[in-house]
Amino acid sequence: MSIPPSNLPHSCSSQSSTMRIEGQHPTLLQAGGCASCTASLSTCQQCHYRQIFAQSLDGILVMQLDRPMAWDVEQTCDRTLDEIYHHLKVVEVNDAVLRQYGATTSQMLGMAQSDFFAHDPEQGKALLRHFLNQRQLCQETEERRFDTGAPIFFEVNCTGLYNTDDHFTGCVLIQRDITTRKHMEQQLHASEERYRQLISSLEQQVNQRTRELTEALAFEALLKRITDRVRDSLDEQQILQVVVESMTAGLGLISCNTGRYDPEQQISTVVHDCTHDRSHSALGTIWKMDEFPYIYHQLLAHQYFQFCDCHTLLGWVTILVAPIYDDQGTIGDLWLIREPGLPFSPSEIRLVQQVTNQCAIAIRQARLYQAAQQQVKELERVSSLKDDFLNTVSHELRTPIASIKMASEMLELSLESVDLGDRNSRIHRYISILQAESDREIGLINDLLDLSRLEAESMMIIKTVVHLQHWLPHLVEPLQPQIQRQQIRFSLDVDANLPSLITDLSGLERIITELLRNACKYTRAHEQIRLSAQRQGTGVCIIVSNSGSMIPPHERDRVFEKFYRIPNADPWNHGGTGLGLSLVQRLTDYLGGKICLECRDPWVRFIVTLPLELPDHGRSAS
Repeated sequence: MSIPPSNLPHSCSSQSSTMRIEGQHPTLLQAGGCASCTASLSTCQQCHYRQIFAQSLDGILVMQLDRPMAWDVEQTCDRTLDEIYHHLKVVEVNDAVLRQYGATTSQMLGMAQSDFFAHDPEQGKALLRHFLNQRQLCQETEERRFDTGAPIFFEVNCTGLYNTDDHFTGCVLIQRDITTRKHMEQQLHASEERYRQLISSLEQQVNQRTRELTEALAFEALLKRITDRVRDSLDEQQILQVVVESMTAGLGLISCNTGRYDPEQQISTVVHDCTHDRSHSALGTIWKMDEFPYIYHQLLAHQYFQFCDCHTLLGWVTILVAPIYDDQGTIGDLWLIREPGLPFSPSEIRLVQQVTNQCAIAIRQARLYQAAQQQVKELERVSSLKDDFLNTVSHELRTPIASIKMASEMLELSLESVDLGDRNSRIHRYISILQAESDREIGLINDLLDLSRLEAESMMIIKTVVHLQHWLPHLVEPLQPQIQRQQIRFSLDVDANLPSLITDLSGLERIITELLRNACKYTRAHEQIRLSAQRQGTGVCIIVSNSGSMIPPHERDRVFEKFYRIPNADPWNHGGTGLGLSLVQRLTDYLGGKICLECRDPWVRFIVTLPLELPDHGRSAS
């Protein structure tokens, strides 16, 4: 900031903004007037001015020539200007200047006027000439930072220093950094220009955008209507009909038709058509693909295209053709026809592509559904035939097997009556085998018949009150010889406070017996079998566990399937039909319970959960 003469204790010979000094090395304190004024300043005032100099937010520079030089506006030549330009140097700066330039004091002191305008000497000389002519300067300048070389802008107030002979000795510059303001002005100017350009085209853009949004909303609504209708349908014919009718109405077409491809015969048949004039309909037309390779090669390559053609009935028209395809191949195509000179826009083409994609998905789902329905019907027919066959065979075999069983028992009694003795032990062994196999076949037949009755929900249920604490020990007694023979450790654990159970006793007995026999079949010697019963919520939980024989994870989901047996898992070679666990599962369901398999090394657990009271069935008795 400058120090006005009015702040000095007495007047001096200063005029206007020109400062007159004596001596060759002025300081900031001399800038306010002549040497006699400076000499009269008190030490306190000097400190005050020094504080102002140091704390000023504006940059203050004092520049001085090596010797005073006369300057005459009319007569001074360019040589004098060049000498001043190169020899007017900085002798004092404040901290604000250092911050503005990103420089140090040593860098600044001794710098000439020419150094500040090294990037633009012509501008520097022009400003200096103007300053010397006017003896003052208020100007915006562009200079460069020392540290980064970036442009900086200053608002400069420059005041000349002159001696008593009115010769120029130097100057004091007060400069304010306006770089931020200049940048903002530039940005403002750029923004104003952009704003003017925006205003000039705003109406056109708004109208264009309005048309695009209106069209996009209409196309979105059309696509949603088509998608909703085809998604709700599993009829391929209805899907295609919806598409051609909706596209004709939505896009204002002359005609729209769809063809279905036959890859074996290499033909396309028009299966649906929508046109304003039914006499122009192409419905039923068959196109041979090899006769129009330029069309069908592109469609089979999943490419859409549009072209103009002279239609036999409609004359010149614009045609857009799009394939209907998915990852399994091309299903058919969609032909859209409109007046000539009206090409399909990119947004219309995107809409057609989206419609054909949805159409392909819906058609494939419809075909999969039809195929699944056919398979279901076939499986139901095969399953019914199988069940009928098993039921018939079981009934037909039950009587002769029972007769064979009875005959073997009578034969055994007859042999005992004649007292053949030990010499005929081979005959007795044969009779035992015959009886055992008869029992096995009778068990198989009974299992098949029970399964048939369970699946038909025709098994008789007799509700009985069962006290598991007393009943389970008697149930396992017949299995004890086999358990001991196989050297298996067996344990029974029944909750003493277990409530009574109302269920079908024969069904429950069949479930537990079958699970125990299954455990014996797959448990090796010296391993364990556990039977436990406990209360669980509103029901009873019965668990049959065996150790040492894990079921592979990929086999666990199949153990309840009919006729399924785990491969190579029977260490005792007892054999079986694979009906036991399937029968157990169906019996458990029939008794209102659930059964699940749990494998945690080394234990395999079959967990049966039953309600405390059996729900009513259609065929039950108390």
